[in-house]
Amino acid sequence: MVLALPLGLVLLATLILRVFPCDGTACGKPYLGAWALVLFALPTALAAGLPWFVSPLNLGLALITSIGAWVLFGKWASQRVTKDVDATWASFWREVAFYAGGVVLGVVAGGILMITVLTFL
Repeated sequence: MVLALPLGLVLLATLILRVFPCDGTACGKPYLGAWALVLFALPTALAAGLPWFVSPLNLGLALITSIGAWVLFGKWASQRVTKDVDATWASFWREVAFYAGGVVLGVVAGGILMITVLTFL
């Protein structure tokens, strides 16, 4: 169930790329937004070397580790929620949002670190 969030982000990124066809440098803005959505869906993609090293090994590594991370987030969220007797889906998604917020902060911090390293080193 928790994999619905990253799957939705990937589908939204795909929709953005299909709705905004482009050529050359005009692809910058749609591709940047779509890539950001993919990074939020696959939080380990930067650590796996994407987008610089695109190979089946890197893609598989990013996909498997990201799925594992989201499954762990779902497991932890369900454990925290079911401590309450009146657990609902809304409380589950509230816990998932907490972990998703951590993913967003981590991806943004990783992006800032990546830009800093690429710019100054």
